Amino acid sequence: MSLLNRVSRMVREAVEEGKELKEISELKLDIRRLEGQLREAYQELGEQVFQLRDRSPFPLEELQEVFDKIESLNRRIESKKQEIEQIKEEDKAGRSEPEPPPAQPVCPQCGAPTTSDMRFCSECGEKLPGR
Repeated sequence: MSLLNRVSRMVREAVEEGKELKEISELKLDIRRLEGQLREAYQELGEQVFQLRDRSPFPLEELQEVFDKIESLNRRIESKKQEIEQIKEEDKAGRSEPEPPPAQPVCPQCGAPTTSDMRFCSECGEKLPGR
């Protein structure tokens, strides 16, 4: 593989890794925002329970809206965490691909295989470039 091809591949990988990091960072930011909303929902639940404490029987159904909100936020947080794990798994899978072996140089005239120490093609006699 030529130096230019390797550099190009490294740049592509760096750009792709940057995109993945950005996506993961955005998901983590969403998780923090949702966790803040979750803390507020728990606080709201606590306040409502305190206000309803003296009622008999305890009106559990009046808290259902907050229960649903908490469950929804927990599901959304879990979904975001799963998205992060999926991105990480895809990244691992993409990195585990072996690097292709370097291409063997060939004669530009006839296409016969050559080696880096050859000055002329052993098949057609063409002078090999750059040697």
